[in-house]
Amino acid sequence: MVRILALALILAMFIDHAAASEAQLVVVESTAARFPPGFIVDAAKPVTLGVGERLALVGEDGGLIRVQGPSSGLPFPANSSGSGERGVVQALSRLFASDEQAAARAAWGGFRGDAPQGLEAADPSEVWAWNLYRSDIICAPVGTEPTLWRPDPGRDRGVLLLHLSTGKEAEAEFAAGQQTVPWPKAVPLLDGGEYVVRDTANLWERRLTLRVIPAGEVRDIQRIAWMSNAGCLRQARLLVGRLQ
Repeated sequence: MVRILALALILAMFIDHAAASEAQLVVVESTAARFPPGFIVDAAKPVTLGVGERLALVGEDGGLIRVQGPSSGLPFPANSSGSGERGVVQALSRLFASDEQAAARAAWGGFRGDAPQGLEAADPSEVWAWNLYRSDIICAPVGTEPTLWRPDPGRDRGVLLLHLSTGKEAEAEFAAGQQTVPWPKAVPLLDGGEYVVRDTANLWERRLTLRVIPAGEVRDIQRIAWMSNAGCLRQARLLVGRLQ
């Protein structure tokens, strides 16, 4: 019996060591050029930082680790195994890959006409909001309605929102000074749904693909990974910036 317990203890120690040695972290904030955001760090190898250099890293468990130089050592705390949601590190790394972002934008489809100049690149600060001047992929948790947002609230504006597969359409009215309006109740919120938004003067239109985050994805880190895989990159990066 003693021999069996000893073997079991050795095996457990070996498994713990193997898990720790395979653990990875992804850089989400950095002032060190050699560790850019999206860079994957082997948690079993020391990380050396000079004076004034700082890193924020996230592991598979979703925990945020901050390291500030001058320092040298393993980035994981001594009591951390790095276990957690599989695929989180890779999903977060993709958020910072410029080539994947470009591919995602290409997949969003074309658009017709010209919206007011210089407004497509503007980003709302609200995670579940959408810049109606930009063709995009957006995510929203089940039971949450995304918000229509515009960066130019100076005057009245009306837009039509159409769900392509059902033909359901509704108008959303922005009053002068109003920057956001709720999603129209008459337009269904469906996972994978494709939508068109156009101004009421029919001068321009944009395309939207909606992904509904499943009810089981409740932790921020779960949502971030899910959103990264779904192509909702801007929103996922916003949530990364709010990790504590």
